[in-house]
Amino acid sequence: MAQAAYFRLEHSAVNRARQGWGYLAAHANYAANVRKCSQIIHVNGADNRHAIQNLISAHEYSLTRKNARVADKVLLSLPVELTEEHRHEALRRFLRSITFDGRTRAIAFYHSDHAHNPHAHVILLDRDVQTGQPVALMGANRQNRLKAGLEPNATEWLRKTWETDCNSVFSEFGYSLEVDRRSNLERGIEEAGEHRGWQAENDNALDVVPPHAPISDEKPALQPDSVAQPDEEDARQGEEEMAYVAVDERKPEELSAAERVYVARMAHQEAKAIQGAIERRNNAVQRYEAARLVAQRAAEAFSSQGIVTMAAEHAYYQAKQAYEATHTESGRAKGFKLAVFGKTLWQSEANRKAEEAEQSLAGADYKAEFAKKDLDALSAQSQTESRRAQELFDQAEKHVQYLQTVYGTDQEADEALKAHEASVTAYMEGISMEELVVMVEEGEISVGEAVEALQIMGRDHDAEELANHEFHQQQDQGPEL
Repeated sequence: MAQAAYFRLEHSAVNRARQGWGYLAAHANYAANVRKCSQIIHVNGADNRHAIQNLISAHEYSLTRKNARVADKVLLSLPVELTEEHRHEALRRFLRSITFDGRTRAIAFYHSDHAHNPHAHVILLDRDVQTGQPVALMGANRQNRLKAGLEPNATEWLRKTWETDCNSVFSEFGYSLEVDRRSNLERGIEEAGEHRGWQAENDNALDVVPPHAPISDEKPALQPDSVAQPDEEDARQGEEEMAYVAVDERKPEELSAAERVYVARMAHQEAKAIQGAIERRNNAVQRYEAARLVAQRAAEAFSSQGIVTMAAEHAYYQAKQAYEATHTESGRAKGFKLAVFGKTLWQSEANRKAEEAEQSLAGADYKAEFAKKDLDALSAQSQTESRRAQELFDQAEKHVQYLQTVYGTDQEADEALKAHEASVTAYMEGISMEELVVMVEEGEISVGEAVEALQIMGRDHDAEELANHEFHQQQDQGPEL
């Protein structure tokens, strides 16, 4: 007898009046997070998070009702006993079933970041890709679903479908397991224990977008989840920073003048390193933001053209229906027409409608073809801009992560910068030009170090005077004969 595997399916609807514009795109953007989602499986969808958002935007714009049912969300727990490949296969079968073999669209985001809790977030767009009409009737009442030959309860239909498709994988690939959608009470067994997989650190909540969060199609702020390797520029800077000694904890008055100059120079170099990391981070984020806006405009153009294309395809579908209604299976126009030398003397009403339908079909075919070409061109452009935005996002994220790894939060980095700048002032305060000249002549510091010490204090005039001091000129002369 087959052992029972874990079954979990949760279903909810996305309604425009309740969740607002952009909610579904925000949900998809979360579900496609590369740190959580290891595989995107779809039917008539896309496998790129930006292309998916474009597709969802086009779908949402095509719905005109204020309270339109935008989509249906499904959360599936996948049996841990299945291999990764067989989990993917179970998802593919489920998507094929709920889209009626590809008549509608569905996208599954497979999350495997927690080995003990593999699961998938599924988005079902229940609109026929040809006609734009509902197929699964997810929002219809029980009577209308029954009339259409469907399970009266949409959620129960999803549960049955997943049970069937998951068990077919178990059976086909030799697993002695099965899932059962029924509750323990319905099966006559003891009540279930703690709900497996529902833990504080998990993300497998059905509603992954907080109900009161502002909905936006903008990319989330750059908040890294883990530490990435710094890029070459930061790595080189890091090597220099690691060579610096910590600022001396002794008070300035406890140090010699030469030691104070040395500590001030090190603090200044550290402050420059922090400032440089902040500027590189800010510049990278600005480049990403500019590219994101370009990608967003390209996505909006693609979405607008998607609506035009859907309308053109729908017009073609209607024209084709009219053509088929007025022509025989062999393609001959119905009715009768009497013509002499190309001039119509008499024509039946059926024949006249057949000619009009033929002309309408030709025109609709032409418009649909060119609308599709424009859509393909805009899709390619949108994908190119999306890839560029993603590349710049990754670069910006590295700078953000490097800054946080080395210096902590923005506040901590700012505090460190101010502390080093204050150290420069404290340790250089009171050091006169005469003291610097003595230190150089006694070999405690070099001329360059003395000049740098004056420059970091903003004493450029003194720095220039010191650089041209007599001892400097003597050092530049050759040995006396």
